[in-house]
Amino acid sequence: MKITAPLLLLPLLLAACGTQSVTPVASTPSTATTSVTDIAAFEAGVQRDLAALGLTSTLSGQAVTPKSYLNVLKVSDTTARAYMKTTYPAATGCALDWGDGTAMSTITTPSVVATDKAEHTYNRSGTYTVKLTCGTDVKLMSFTALITQTDLNLMEDYTGFANNTNSTAANRLEDSYVTKGFKFTSTITYASKGLGNPPGHIGILLNTMEDEFARIETSNGTLFNIYSMTANAIFKDRGDIKIVAYDKNGGEIGNYTYYYGNATKYTLNWENVKYIEAHLKNYAGGNNYLNIDDMSVATLKP
Repeated sequence: MKITAPLLLLPLLLAACGTQSVTPVASTPSTATTSVTDIAAFEAGVQRDLAALGLTSTLSGQAVTPKSYLNVLKVSDTTARAYMKTTYPAATGCALDWGDGTAMSTITTPSVVATDKAEHTYNRSGTYTVKLTCGTDVKLMSFTALITQTDLNLMEDYTGFANNTNSTAANRLEDSYVTKGFKFTSTITYASKGLGNPPGHIGILLNTMEDEFARIETSNGTLFNIYSMTANAIFKDRGDIKIVAYDKNGGEIGNYTYYYGNATKYTLNWENVKYIEAHLKNYAGGNNYLNIDDMSVATLKP
């Protein structure tokens, strides 16, 4: 059974709470990802707001006194897009804070385009305050991120062992095998029956050696959180298997070592992962296979 567990059941509502005289208003789409029609309607509303403030491309007399504008669109459950415009001089400076502790972004001021845009993906559920600051002028918006954690049940649809009555077996797969939105790559990849899996479960075997790495990533290249992995090494005397998670810049996020025995579920809680590599930790000759029974994950961007 596929288990989907929302971590925070709050409506994804965009609400303005700044001091600008025109209050930005955005409708909340009924789907997890905003449609092209929704975006067009939202952006039309932004332009109406800017016109009322005198912040259109041809500035009116209303904008003689420096002003700033901020509105935030829900692109998806995890991604926000900020729409901004300012007429403050460069010496004043403007910065955008996404409210989750990540570095603030410097915003060009005065604006040199019709509307400045910036996107941000959150990796935890919660309600965040998005803040545009130009000197003492502060505009605030709220964005609620919803991260959906899923036990993938990786091989629940695999039928290759339907007529195989052996307690343990392995069927060759494509070296880069895609299932449940993830791609598993090694020099030799198998579907596994037994070999440490819980009764009735089918796993994925990834070949590892001292200088040959197996790799796990999303099939479309997006970032993901991984909360746990249930896995084991299948050979006792060929070395343990170390997995290492990397971010989009190639920096290490975390690592864990799996050993011979039954598949063990280990809590990882690694966020903003670009890919995971697996290799032999203590080479003892030959190769060993990482047997993955399941993973609990959340993809961060559609």
